[in-house]
Parts: sequence; structure tokens; C-alpha cells
Amino acid sequence: MKIVQTSLSNEEYEAFRKVLKRRGMNIKEGVREAIRFWLVENADFSDDPFVKLEPVDFKLDVECAEHDKVLY
Repeated sequence: MKIVQTSLSNEEYEAFRKVLKRRGMNIKEGVREAIRFWLVENADFSDDPFVKLEPVDFKLDVECAEHDKVLY
């Protein structure tokens, strides 16, 4: 495990602390969650096999309204 350290402005720190208090989290938990969220949002999925899948043509012409009947 690595230790990460950073500086925040007073305004950033207070806003972060207030959100954490509402969520019942401490600073360490909040920073870890923020980093995980950032990693997911900024991840490069270009090599992910799922993303590289080509669309499948099922040879069916289906209207959107028909999708609704099946789904709902």
C-alpha cells in the first residue's frame, strides 16, 4: 500500500469535509472513494475485449414499440 499526500485550499477542504460528514465518512475513506471514482471515469477501455465487440445482426427488423412490449 502507498501513502498519497496532497494540498487543498481551505474552501475545498471544508466542502469535502461537509460532504464526508453527511455521508458518515472520514477523510481517508472519502479520498479513497474519490480516487476510485476518478479512475473509473478516466480509465482507458480501448483494449477491453468487451468494448471491441462488433454489433450482432440478428436479421430481425423490430420497431422500438416492440422493444417496449418485451421490456416492460
